[in-house]
Amino acid sequence: LLERFGSLEAVLEAEAEELSSVHGMGETAGRLLRLIPAVSRRYLLRKGTVSHAINTPEEAGEYLLPHFLYAREELVYALFLDSRSRVISCEELNRGVVNAAESGVRALVTRAMELKASSVILAHNHPSGVALPSTEDESVSLRLRQALHLVGVSLSDHIIIAGSEFLSMSEVGIL
Repeated sequence: LLERFGSLEAVLEAEAEELSSVHGMGETAGRLLRLIPAVSRRYLLRKGTVSHAINTPEEAGEYLLPHFLYAREELVYALFLDSRSRVISCEELNRGVVNAAESGVRALVTRAMELKASSVILAHNHPSGVALPSTEDESVSLRLRQALHLVGVSLSDHIIIAGSEFLSMSEVGIL
């Protein structure tokens, strides 16, 4: 499998049919290998459950990274925090939609109000592997910050994730 796909990551991300086509691999083994990313992602999410406050961009990034593990499409998550910066909820807002944050302004504000959140940390991934904010990422973040501010909720950060790296837009001075 490693010879055929080149790396463990490529093996674990291959489709079941591709895995089954390799000599010595059956359909069941292919399905089992396809489960490893989902199981490891769920494990890391449960292991990373935070009961303490998230006070730094590094803590936010480390908490959010597992949500994007093995993602091949763009995902957008919101991390809702209480007045002491403890996690109330971490929820997927959109999947596979470019500029999903733009279309989800109303939903994000409504959900923050429902949860009585004091602040929100937005996160999305760049499947291309480059964790640099685009002009659109910047403008969407500023519009979301303004919309949340109108209802008394702060946008603490917008984290961009690419692979195992992340960038905090507040840390680089955009927010």
